[in-house]
Amino acid sequence: MSRRKLPDLTFPMIAYGSIEQPDDLQRFMFMGGAKIKRSLAKSIIESGSLGPPIMKRLPLIAKLHEVLTNRIVAGGSKHTLRNQIYKISLLYTYLDSRLQHPTLESVADDFSSWIAHQKGRVLQGKTTEKTVYENGYKLATVLGETINTGSRFLMRNCGLKKPARSKKALGTEADKQNLAETMSLGPALLALSDQLDNERIFGEQPLALRFPNGRTLPLSHRPYKTKRKSIHPKFHPEERSPLCNLRIKSELLIFISQTGMNLAQATSITIGNFIYKSHLNGYQVRRLYKNRARGDVEFEIFSEYRKHFEHYLKWRNSIFPTTKHARLFPFVAAPGKTVQYVSPFKSLINVIRAAGYKYVGPKKLRSTRVNWLLRRSQDPGITAEMSQHTQRTLLTSYQKPHHQLAVAEVTKFWNRTDPSLMSAGPGQCSGTTPERAPGAPTGVPEPDCYGASGCLFCVHHRDIDTEDYVWSLTTLRYLKSLEEARKKPLRLKEQPRTTSASLVIERLTAKLKEFEESSPVRSNWVSEAIAKVAEEEYHPRWAGFVVAAEILQ
Repeated sequence: MSRRKLPDLTFPMIAYGSIEQPDDLQRFMFMGGAKIKRSLAKSIIESGSLGPPIMKRLPLIAKLHEVLTNRIVAGGSKHTLRNQIYKISLLYTYLDSRLQHPTLESVADDFSSWIAHQKGRVLQGKTTEKTVYENGYKLATVLGETINTGSRFLMRNCGLKKPARSKKALGTEADKQNLAETMSLGPALLALSDQLDNERIFGEQPLALRFPNGRTLPLSHRPYKTKRKSIHPKFHPEERSPLCNLRIKSELLIFISQTGMNLAQATSITIGNFIYKSHLNGYQVRRLYKNRARGDVEFEIFSEYRKHFEHYLKWRNSIFPTTKHARLFPFVAAPGKTVQYVSPFKSLINVIRAAGYKYVGPKKLRSTRVNWLLRRSQDPGITAEMSQHTQRTLLTSYQKPHHQLAVAEVTKFWNRTDPSLMSAGPGQCSGTTPERAPGAPTGVPEPDCYGASGCLFCVHHRDIDTEDYVWSLTTLRYLKSLEEARKKPLRLKEQPRTTSASLVIERLTAKLKEFEESSPVRSNWVSEAIAKVAEEEYHPRWAGFVVAAEILQ
């Protein structure tokens, strides 16, 4: 069958610019076609250099086309479509290298083979577990719908699991560094905003952008040639779209840092008549409708940002008529192309880095703002309100534990609820004056009725014959193991030293062994306690200290 007899594998329901190459799955019908750039695929296929189409591939590709088409009809965007096609191209590029032809019957095994290959690349340091999972998960959702198995079946079949996500504690130095990077980016973005005015954007090129760190960056853009009539009597933004978009991207990042909105929310806001109402340390911004009551709160800003925001609105409205550009941040396309409202930040990243600054993206920018507000206010409710999401989202998706605050909070809590905890270890005390037990090893903690470990080497210490007490001993042993793990040798060849923590661990292990060997019932207590601790179910007496110690790890 010739190329002309192939079915239409394009997506005509998507609007493309006059110079844009439409998306097409036809290149996957040819060996080696997956790695060809979308813009070049049509001409290369028509040249015949890829050979004839491989017709055994058609049923799967036609079904993939059907699934992607249905997703677009249901409201999917061009941006999402291209991302999905890119994931498909990763699979086909791998299979082309192995001279394999995926079919509806084989694609599940082909997917597993590709994932195994990607895991091998992780071991070689060529990619990351996160990248493999994200690519694999997104492709599995498309393939699962294509062969009616669902994504979970494909992921279980190849052992694709989401990498463990651990919240790393922000130490003092790391916290200062994050804030320093974010704070230094702000003046750089303001410099772009101030200098990219209409006179410079539409004036003579090149520009000489000056940044607060003393650097000067030459920037130029040759106007696009267009036969369209000017939208504005003085300015035509399509002709200088890269410079206009650079200003808008800068303004968008500043807006996100001030409002706490995510990127999708911020880019979807439409222009309007905004009014301000004082609230906390800033303003609630509402939309004023003609002949109607005021709208709901659109977003909240700090008071210092209002002047800059209004300055941006004045610039934006001077070159973007609201009849054509309805969005608050109206990315503009070059002549012959269509607008991507979630515009890539590559051009801004390049400028920021060339100017000597570290780029901070929208997600990290928002996360830094949330954690700064949380530490300043110590109130998740207020922080969640200012960041425009729920407390649950705040605590699960944005909050990063700060070890100094965690230790302080845990200490305050236990001192408030059980002031005697710090002066007694596990078990019971039969005396009033601490006294070191005969035969206690050198270097063990001294009994002083304050440190819990010292009680284990006091003549007045008494064990309790209960399952709860065994659980307490086991949790305390784990807590001491965390303490011991932090004490590393100063030099590589240095022999591990006997520490007080290691002596306490030995004492606790001996006690647990005595319980284990004394009777089947007590042996079961020990087994259950070890299992609980392994599953992170700690005894309430030590749970707070364990959490603090794990954060410090």
